[in-house]
This record gives sequence, C-alpha cells and structure tokens, in this order.
Amino acid sequence: HMSQTYFALAKALIEPDSAKPLLKEYIPSQIKNRLKINIPEKERQTLMKRLQSECPENPLKKIILLNANTSDIVPLRKWPLENFVELGKRLLENSEFTVVLTGSPEEKDVCVDLALQINPDRTVNFAGKTTFKELITLYSISDLLITNDSGPVHFASTTEIPILALFGPGSTVDFRPMSPNAKVISLELACSPCVSVFNQKKSSCDDNQCMKQISVQMVVKETQKILGK
Repeated sequence: HMSQTYFALAKALIEPDSAKPLLKEYIPSQIKNRLKINIPEKERQTLMKRLQSECPENPLKKIILLNANTSDIVPLRKWPLENFVELGKRLLENSEFTVVLTGSPEEKDVCVDLALQINPDRTVNFAGKTTFKELITLYSISDLLITNDSGPVHFASTTEIPILALFGPGSTVDFRPMSPNAKVISLELACSPCVSVFNQKKSSCDDNQCMKQISVQMVVKETQKILGK
C-alpha cells in the first residue's frame, strides 16, 4: 500500500546519514494506527446548521455525499456524470435521504448542473464552499460518501464515515482507502490498473470501460447493504 511508502519516507527523515540507503526497517503491510481526526461537537453542530440552511424544507435524516471528481488530473478515473445524476435520483427515492455534492471550487459550476438534474430541492451543492477542516467535519456528520478514486477517499478515511469507492484505472492494492468502513467497487478488468506512480499516472487508454461498466445498479445495491435500506 502507498501508505507504507509515505511512512518509510517520513521515518527516513529522522534516520542518521550513515544509515544510507534509507530505510533499514520493516514496514508492515497494514499500518495499524491510521490517522483519525476527532471533530469537536460544537463544530459538527455548526456545520449541520449551515447545511440545513441550504435546504430548509428538507429535514436532514440521512446525508449521502457524492464526490463526482470532475477535475482533469486523471480523467480516466471519472465515473460518467450521467451515472451520478441517475444515482442521485435513485437515492432520493428514499424520503430520508439528502444528497450533498462535494468538490473543489473549480468543480462548483458542474455540481450546480448536477444538483439541478438530480433534484434541486433535496440536493445541496457544497462544492467549493468548505475549508479542508470543514470538509472533514462534513464527513463526520454524514452517513455515506460515494466517490471515485480521488483524494476524498483518503481524507474521509480519517473519520468513521462509511465510504463506497469506485476504482478503475488505479490500483486497489496501492491506493485502497485505509478506513475499515470502506468498500471498493472494482471490475478488475485485465487492463487494470493502467495508471500508477511508475508511469506518472498516464495511460494510452482513451475509453475507460473499467469505470463505464460500473453500473448505477451496482452502486445502489452496495449502498443499500451499507445503509441497510
């Protein structure tokens, strides 16, 4: 797992120069003490009130976060936007659910369009509206994060939120979320993984079937298992 590499890199910083090459130490495949961030209850309540103000007519019983990750850093990792729209609509068939869209400031406009297509009355666009700490707080008060392979998979792993991560071109071995509450959907096609740190996350692929073939129904089914709905 890539966490082993980062752990070794951090420990190497405090090793004596005479110990080269660094690091002469065994790093376990499962690092037991994953980073956990505890958010004060006052901050949780403040963000919940702010979230409620975004949809005053809709009681926040179950909060489902969708991270569509529309950036162009590694486009092959994207799940089709139309799938996120259909997924959002399917989720909102349950009257207890509220969908919240997360993302960077650059993704805000795309998420505005997603919210309109899903259901503007029960979908909150929080893209670009949180600091990093507020994003972690949002994870701590929500009931599920559904995301493709991107940073939020790992940020959310610092909290106890259930995570449903959609993997395709990336390695589920190297980059699997460390949270015990994470579930990964990957079709494990013969061509996967095709992007890694060894090829600068570049691939000759121009048709990411590894993501396109993950159906909305697959995601809905796993969501129902996680939430018991």
